[in-house]
Amino acid sequence: MLYIDNPVGVGYSYQERESPDEVITQDTYSKDLYKFVEQFYQLFPDSYNKELYIGGQSYGAKYVTAFAYQLHKKKSRGESNITLTGIYMGGPFFAPEIMLPVLLDYFFNLGVASRSEVVTYRETMAEILQRYSSGLMPTNVTANEILSAVMPKNILFSDNYITRERPGYYLVEDIMTSERIRQAVHVANLSFSAAGTTMHDKLG
Repeated sequence: MLYIDNPVGVGYSYQERESPDEVITQDTYSKDLYKFVEQFYQLFPDSYNKELYIGGQSYGAKYVTAFAYQLHKKKSRGESNITLTGIYMGGPFFAPEIMLPVLLDYFFNLGVASRSEVVTYRETMAEILQRYSSGLMPTNVTANEILSAVMPKNILFSDNYITRERPGYYLVEDIMTSERIRQAVHVANLSFSAAGTTMHDKLG
C-alpha cells in the first residue's frame, strides 16, 4: 500500500517551484502524480508484475479519476508500461455539477430533511449552477460558502446523528505530527495539513 499526499500542498507534500499556482488544475496535478508513480516503478520494477488499484476518499476521488484517466491515455498511446487494474472510492465527491443538486436527498432519506426543504434546495442549487456555468458567479466564492448558504440550518455534516458530534481533524494531526511518525516518513520539521482547505477551494 502506497499513500500519496496529492496535490502538492496537502499533507506533508510541498514544492520548490516559483509559482505554486502551477499545480491547481486537474491536468497538472494528474501529470505530477503520474511522474511520481512512474519514478516509483522505475525504483521498484517488481511492481510492474503486481496489480495496480488507485483509491481515494471523499474529495480524493477527483484525484483518483483524474490520475486513472491520465494513465489510461498514456497506456493507449503506448507511452506507459503501468497497467491499471481498477479504482476504488469511498464516499466520493468528484462531480459537483451532478452530485450537489441531489445532495439533500441523502439527508431526506436519513429523516433529517423535509420534502419541502429538498425542493427548495434543488431549485436554489440549480440556479447557482446555472449562474456558474454562465460565468456570472463571483470567482472568490468557494463551494463551502455556497453550501453553507443554501443548506437548511438543521443539517449537520456529522458522522454521528445521535451525539451530533464531528470527529476533529486535530486527532489526525496529533498522530501525523508525532515524533514517531515524522521519523518513520522522513519529513523532519515540515508542516502538516490534515485538511487542505486552501487547495480544496482553489480546485472547486
